[in-house]
Amino acid sequence: MEICFQPVLQERCNYITSTIITFVAWEIWHFSYFYIEGTLPQVQAFEFSLGLFVNCFILSALFIKTKSLWICVMTHSLINVFSQLAIGGNQYVAYVCKIIIIVMAIVLSTSEQNKKETDASVH
Repeated sequence: MEICFQPVLQERCNYITSTIITFVAWEIWHFSYFYIEGTLPQVQAFEFSLGLFVNCFILSALFIKTKSLWICVMTHSLINVFSQLAIGGNQYVAYVCKIIIIVMAIVLSTSEQNKKETDASVH
């Protein structure tokens, strides 16, 4: 049985709140790692934090939909690779895409949770 941080939080908090708490935990971990590694001065904090915030929504929605931690691991790896390749693009397009991704993750996760609640009440 897989025990993951966010699903445990979602037993007590709603999806958006638990995703934000997960984001804060991930941000602390990542910035601590950058500090220890000595690369913190090279990190663009706002851009990294915004990307991390969006990734929290992407990965949480994927986990809710698939129940597969491996899909999340693979997606995280692909995000890391593609984020290194996509440097220097149009920032406005990037911001709009990030907003769309967050909205889609919220809609997907909420509809999946509503479906589970409906299925549970039928049985």
